[in-house]
Amino acid sequence: MLDCTHEVTMAHETKGVCENHMSRPSFITLLGAILVATGVFAGEAGKTIPAGSTIYVDAADGFDVYMAAAIQKKKVPVSVVTDREKADYVLEALAHHEEKGWASKIFLGHRDSTDATVRLINIKTGDVVWAYAVHKKNSFRANQSTAEACAKHLKKVVR
Repeated sequence: MLDCTHEVTMAHETKGVCENHMSRPSFITLLGAILVATGVFAGEAGKTIPAGSTIYVDAADGFDVYMAAAIQKKKVPVSVVTDREKADYVLEALAHHEEKGWASKIFLGHRDSTDATVRLINIKTGDVVWAYAVHKKNSFRANQSTAEACAKHLKKVVR
């Protein structure tokens, strides 16, 4: 395992920022790895969401709007509600968009990137019934594209 000094140096070299705490993209990557390790991700046998279920989308920084629109655009057979009390499931989402500066893009070839991690929780049981993580590089409509990727995979487990 790397020591803290080496991690900070690596973060400084790759991101141009030196931080003493875990950055949001690293947190999202770590959360995705934990979900994979615990077998929570989509595609796990027996985990389905009934068609017609109601979902409350709970996300920070306006990503909930993108998720609700993506669920409709991808024709996921669920209803999105604005009242948590009326929902069967809660869709929690974390999204982070990292926009590189023009000099970094031109001289170093860096690209903008967006990370998102979502999980669907059964309100009655508290069980995480589905989760998904996505990393998009160089996407034109970053949040929209990321939300649509999540919705596409959600649709696969709704029956």
